[in-house]
Amino acid sequence: MITTHSPAFINILNLEGLVVVTKDEDGTDVLQIDREELVAHCIAKGAPEDKIDTENVLPFYLANATREILEGFFARVVVLVEGPTESLALPVYFDRVGLDTAKAGVAVIPVYGKGNLAKWHRLFTAYEIPCYVIFDNDGDADDKKKVKRRDALLALGIDDEETQDGYLEYHDMLVLGEFSVFGTNFETVLRAKFPKYEAIETQGKEEGVDSKPFLARYVAENLKKDKSQGWVEMKTLADSVRDLI
Repeated sequence: MITTHSPAFINILNLEGLVVVTKDEDGTDVLQIDREELVAHCIAKGAPEDKIDTENVLPFYLANATREILEGFFARVVVLVEGPTESLALPVYFDRVGLDTAKAGVAVIPVYGKGNLAKWHRLFTAYEIPCYVIFDNDGDADDKKKVKRRDALLALGIDDEETQDGYLEYHDMLVLGEFSVFGTNFETVLRAKFPKYEAIETQGKEEGVDSKPFLARYVAENLKKDKSQGWVEMKTLADSVRDLI
């Protein structure tokens, strides 16, 4: 038996041996599930019944697991984002509007593609770990037919197609209780919300920051805190995440 805060010891294929222990004012809680319970939870959260069973569910998760993703098992709240741009920049914005993610136990986790948002939301919520989902509507080759984003909304319990269409056609920043949409894409929306965003991007490039994720973090660190709409939206987003703790 190992008690740990290290994702290096998590073996997805040995799900029955993974026990999540949490503590609150009422005492200590222990949660342990088996693959049958995981499959049932995934189906209840919108996973197709004909594509998931007790034989393939664990290899399915193992194929896309990273140490970074598995750190979600040790978080009080998991924020699932598409990629490293959001995972590097958002904790900076959150900190600047009063949410210290490290202190609060909030893990902002890149799942590397829209198609992985629903998958990890289902796994973490099976262990009763609150999840917040963030995606954009850029319509890239990864999800031209909106199938992957619809799957994410299904995992969130939104199964009405008309309601889904409203979210998937949104081109501004939308912040709700359990998920947010960054319109066309993360950077485009923030350029519109923060008047100085593009100027600081240019400044960063001149200083040699040429990686997209690191440039997004550079901008987050160097934007002046003012009354622009961007800071209002980020405060609302941080508060929505905080409410899940």
